[in-house]
Amino acid sequence: MASYVTNIAAAGATGVQLFFIASAFTLLHSWRSRSSEPAPRRSFLIRRYFRIAPLYILAVITYAILMPFYYKAAIPWTGVAVNALLLNGLVPAWNNNIVPGGWSIGTEVLVYAFLALASPWLIQARHARIAVAITVLITLGWYLLGMIYKKPDVDYGFRYWALPSQAMAFGVGFGLYTAWYEHKLTPVRGALVAGIGTGLILLAALTYNRHMTAYWWFLPGFVGLVWGFLHIDVTHPLLKALSSVGRASYAIYIGHFLILMVISRVSIRFHFPRTEWIFFLTYGVAVGLSYGFALLLGRMVERPGQEFGKGIVRSLQERSLRRRRAAESA
Repeated sequence: MASYVTNIAAAGATGVQLFFIASAFTLLHSWRSRSSEPAPRRSFLIRRYFRIAPLYILAVITYAILMPFYYKAAIPWTGVAVNALLLNGLVPAWNNNIVPGGWSIGTEVLVYAFLALASPWLIQARHARIAVAITVLITLGWYLLGMIYKKPDVDYGFRYWALPSQAMAFGVGFGLYTAWYEHKLTPVRGALVAGIGTGLILLAALTYNRHMTAYWWFLPGFVGLVWGFLHIDVTHPLLKALSSVGRASYAIYIGHFLILMVISRVSIRFHFPRTEWIFFLTYGVAVGLSYGFALLLGRMVERPGQEFGKGIVRSLQERSLRRRRAAESA
């Protein structure tokens, strides 16, 4: 296939950084809107756990069952346990070895733990700007350390997947939230910025390589895309469609690996030629199936899990209020 096709295909992995930026933004926004509720840290962690855990644990179980058949390997029970407990972000050996793409969930969980402590500090503009600078320095320092400390026994995958490597993406999200909270663009300017961001992303994708430095080329595009869309009229049909995809993005991410495994087996079984039109056709089929599968997962697993978590939060808050009223009346 042409190089631009393989570049675009490989560049899809950098979409995780876009997810991290958007996640950091929405997490701070969620914290600010609920900071006055009883026990906000506890409620935050419960909501976040039930936002990601049910679907991820289902994925852990699914891939554990598939291992003897698809990978011809025994089930690594230690790795299954580490991932089911959402601790894979701390364990290099099992960071990304059970669920494809599971490294990002491990990293996200570590950020949840950090935000439960730091969100009251981060929602202040001056502190958020400091956090952006700190995360940039952490990521730069991590890359510099990787360039200096080159050992054959180092897990280079974990070096990229580890939180220090991704810290800047979260920091950018924190900074975007502060900027959005303090300054607004007109919808027209928002659309222009989003268009520029999209153009930068496409340019980076077309010239993509697998070196870690490519990460830096995508970041300005992601910033422009997110910042621009924050100011566009959300009632526009295109924005409604994108919002629908956004709501299903986590389920799409978890489910699309399984869809790709099936498509890969089918293409090998029927000897599909490696041509551009086959790639784009397969890409379209994979996107459609992944979205449909995500809607099913959302209805059966993701949303019920979220509602269960919200129910726990409401129950605990009501109990806290009853205790407070009883103490006041005593």
